[in-house]
Amino acid sequence: MADHDDVPLSREGKERSFRENVLLAFSLAGVAGAVNAIGLAELGVLTSHVTGTATRLGVALGSGGWLDAGRAFALLMAFVLGAMSATLLIEFAKRTHHPRFQLPLLVETVLLTALTLLATLTDGPRTEGVFAVALALSVAMGLQNALVTRVSGAVVRTTHLTGLATDLGIELVRVGAWFFDRTRGECLLDRLRHVAVVRRDPELYRARLHATILCSFVLGCVVGSVAYALVGALAMTLPVCVLLALVAYDRHLAVSDEDLDDDFNPDLSP
Repeated sequence: MADHDDVPLSREGKERSFRENVLLAFSLAGVAGAVNAIGLAELGVLTSHVTGTATRLGVALGSGGWLDAGRAFALLMAFVLGAMSATLLIEFAKRTHHPRFQLPLLVETVLLTALTLLATLTDGPRTEGVFAVALALSVAMGLQNALVTRVSGAVVRTTHLTGLATDLGIELVRVGAWFFDRTRGECLLDRLRHVAVVRRDPELYRARLHATILCSFVLGCVVGSVAYALVGALAMTLPVCVLLALVAYDRHLAVSDEDLDDDFNPDLSP
């Protein structure tokens, strides 16, 4: 029987514990940050920045830059294609009774590995190949984001931070307002007694989860940038290794649901 710390990553939604979501968020947000940093250094493109890509599309259409508009639209569709691919793979695994988490991650791993080999064995993509590589990276990021969104029940998203930062700000104010309403007029010692209660509040759990994603993404960007400065495109092997480690972890620790009994599973739905 697995203990509470050895849990699989393939369960979905409310079946997942807070610990599982933190592990998923920390590892894959770091991967997304590293891939973005390396992609920016190698290609000059932020491959998961859908808001920025949509802005480029609108600006290009408004100024008559049809080639730039076509490229921005293609990047958007590549991200959507990645999201569709992840969902199809998860549904296929679900219907064939295979682990739902592993196949999409393996596909992302293959994509990143192929791009790493292309960049290192050919001295980097030629000018005409840069955009094709950017499309492939966008597919990989769309795939990862859809995978994590589906597996976590829309609690975790790892490749974009705008909505996450918004949610974090809202959640922190809600927690603070709840705490001060409950402790108004109390002395410091009495207020401290409420901290244990606040720590188990679902709003604070969501805030901690979102802060984890934000910090991990930035850390991934730092690591990816430093690694690229040292070894060039080979830096992409770092996120590849993290993905492979997650797949191996999930495969090794996969157990039946009846053998698992998490001690606390807060409702993190908005």
